[in-house]
Amino acid sequence: MAYIGIQLSQQGFYHQQSFRGVCDFARQHCPDWRFRFLDPAHKISESKNLDGLVVASRQVEMSVILHGSGLPIVNLSTQFLDPHLVQVWLDDVEIGRIAAAHLHQRGFRRWAYIGFDDHLGSRRRKEGYLKGILELGYTPDDLVMDIGDWQDATAQPKVVARLAQALDYDPRPIGCFAFDDALGSAVLGMCPEFGIEVPKRLGLIGAGNDDYLCETSFPTMSSIDIGHRARGFEAARVLAKMIEGQPLQTPLPPITPVGLVVRESTGPAATNDPLVDKAIAFIHLNARKEVYVEDILKHVHTSRRTLERRFRSVMSWSPHQHILYAKIEEVKQMLLTTDLDLESIARATGFPSRTYLSKVFRKMTDMTPMTFRGRGRK
Repeated sequence: MAYIGIQLSQQGFYHQQSFRGVCDFARQHCPDWRFRFLDPAHKISESKNLDGLVVASRQVEMSVILHGSGLPIVNLSTQFLDPHLVQVWLDDVEIGRIAAAHLHQRGFRRWAYIGFDDHLGSRRRKEGYLKGILELGYTPDDLVMDIGDWQDATAQPKVVARLAQALDYDPRPIGCFAFDDALGSAVLGMCPEFGIEVPKRLGLIGAGNDDYLCETSFPTMSSIDIGHRARGFEAARVLAKMIEGQPLQTPLPPITPVGLVVRESTGPAATNDPLVDKAIAFIHLNARKEVYVEDILKHVHTSRRTLERRFRSVMSWSPHQHILYAKIEEVKQMLLTTDLDLESIARATGFPSRTYLSKVFRKMTDMTPMTFRGRGRK
C-alpha cells in the first residue's frame, strides 16, 4: 500500500482533469495507491505516512519547503521554472501555434494575445502564438495587441476597449488568443459593452477546454484541449518511478496538446468579399453533410472559376480545402466527445467511407483518427 498526497484544488477544472489522469495511471499500474487530498496550508513535514506527492506549487518559497520534506514530489504548476521540484510541462509553444493556425484558417489576418507577464506558461504560449503567425507568413507588426497585465482587474475593461479601438481604426477582423478559458470567457463577456461583434469582427480562442466556461460563454468559446488529463497520467508515472528510486529522463518532455474543440467564437471571420463570406457560412452550416463545391456554386450563384479565384484571393486556399478542414474539425469533436466508431463518424460527417476519412484525417493532422482519440483519453 502506498499513500499519495494530492495538493490540488478539488474545485478547479484543470486540477480535476489532472487528478483523473493520476487515477487513470493508478488503476492501470499502481492499484495499491491510496489518495489523500491535502489543504494548501497543510504542513507536509507533519505527514509522516505519505509516500509521494502531486502538487501545484506556484511559489519558489513553497517549493523549497516541499523539497525539504524529502518526499518524491511532482509539481504540475507552470507558473515558473521550479529548480527544486520535478515538473511536468504542457507544450505551451505548440498550444500557441495551434491557436494561430486555427484563427488563420478561419480567415483572421490580424492578431492579439492576452495573458500574464508573470506566468512562464503564458509567456511560452505567446511565444508559440507569435511563432505560428510568422510561420504563416505574417510579420510581428501583424500582432496588433500583446496584453500581459490581465491580472490587474481594474485594467481589464481597458484591454477590451483597446481591442475595440483597434477594430475602429482598421476594420479587418482580429484573431485573439487568450491564455486560458477563464480569461477568454471574461473577454467575451465584455465584448457587447464595447460593441465588438464575435466572431464577425473578433475571433477568440481559449485554452484548456473547460466545458463549463466554454459552453456558458456567449457565443460559445472555441478552446484547445491542452492535455491536463494526460499531464496527470504522466505525473503519476514519474512519481511511481521516483518512489521506486528509478532514474528519470531530464528534462521531461512536455505533454502534447490533444486537439482543438471548435465552437462559435472563432468564426468564420467576416472578409471583405460578401460572396466568400456566404460560401464560408454555407460550408460550416453543412459541415456534417456530404457537401461539394457544386453545392456552394448553387448557393452563391456564381461560376466555379469566379468562386475559386475570389476564395483563394481572400483565404489563400480553395473552397474544397476549406470543406475538408471544416469536416475534419467536426470529426475531431466527435472523436473527443462520443464513443462512435469511425464508420459511424464518417457517415455523420458526410465522408463516403471510413477509409477516405482516415486518409484525409492523416494528411491534415499527421496522425490517425484513433491515435487522436487515444491522446484525448490517455
